[in-house]
Amino acid sequence: MGKAKEVLKGRVWRILAVVGANGRCPFQEFFQEELTQRQRTDLWALLMHFADRERIVNEQKFKAVEGTGIFELKEGQIRVFCFTQPDWTMVLTHGAIKKKARLSPQDIDRARRLKAEFEGSLQP
Repeated sequence: MGKAKEVLKGRVWRILAVVGANGRCPFQEFFQEELTQRQRTDLWALLMHFADRERIVNEQKFKAVEGTGIFELKEGQIRVFCFTQPDWTMVLTHGAIKKKARLSPQDIDRARRLKAEFEGSLQP
């Protein structure tokens, strides 16, 4: 498995957070340093909800970023970028506070880069 920390294990999904080559965990830093207690509580409830569901169909809360293999979890203005693995694992890359109508290209690029780094560490 690539470098990651387990965040949550639900009945269906195991949720991990990428640990970068620098040893830092962008999702964990976002969660602990940039969110209020209320935002952390709401985001954690959303993660727990998804971890226990076989199918995630609510596009208001979980949506594919077209053509990237990346998804965004949405809770109000909070966006957490992630990707999935065939073994019922969801891997969180990082989070951001969305301030404009469109996603930031920098956030999409960062998620893709962290995904590639994680998947590269899976190679023998």
